[in-house]
Amino acid sequence: MDKKNVISHAIDIIVLAQEPNPLSCIKLANNMITAEDPISELVYNMAKSELSVAEGIMANFVYEGDKNGAIHRILTHLETAAKMAIDYYKKKNNAENPINFMNPWFLTEKGKTVHGDIVRIQYYQCVLHTLLGSDSECIVRLLQQIPLYTDYQFGMYTDAVSRLFDTEEWENILIYRKYYFIENMCCAADMIDRMPYLFPGSTLINDGCLKRLQRFLETRVDAGLAKVIVEQRLNMNVRNYI
Repeated sequence: MDKKNVISHAIDIIVLAQEPNPLSCIKLANNMITAEDPISELVYNMAKSELSVAEGIMANFVYEGDKNGAIHRILTHLETAAKMAIDYYKKKNNAENPINFMNPWFLTEKGKTVHGDIVRIQYYQCVLHTLLGSDSECIVRLLQQIPLYTDYQFGMYTDAVSRLFDTEEWENILIYRKYYFIENMCCAADMIDRMPYLFPGSTLINDGCLKRLQRFLETRVDAGLAKVIVEQRLNMNVRNYI
């Protein structure tokens, strides 16, 4: 943490010591941890903790006297969880190190798990905003925050999410996400393909990673498109393949 941030946090701590506020204390702690190490496991565990608290309130929602207030409390925890989980996913996935070049993080079980958690968090937010009467643009913005490496759809929540929109809106959401998913996958394939130039003698690893990427894509798009993404990188218009 740089000197400016240290001074800023020190001032915040002094202010809180004079006028304690539980929510401000939690926010300050979160900010200090994420500023210190944005891809640490502690950050992801905090996101999971916030999600757990939100799910606890939802589980006992029927007993809440102020239903509207409970929804806003749940959303506060979900918004915090989403920010930390999405930051963790993106920074972990984009970490500039040889390990990630040879073994893209989004292909790992941990990458898929974190993506699933993000989908769950955003789905809960979509439902709650629907209950609050928020317009569809607000809900679409929440879905657009879900990273587009692990999947362009929404895993086990795909069918449930689709029910929040009319047919045309839903199709547009899928087209948008599939377009950028394919674009990201082309970049990933290109990065892996260039590995021999980055790491002499890594041709076998390169070939293995491309095959692994192709097998992964075959579970997300059709086999023909998966092959084109890996072998040709879709230098032509991606929309022709959607």
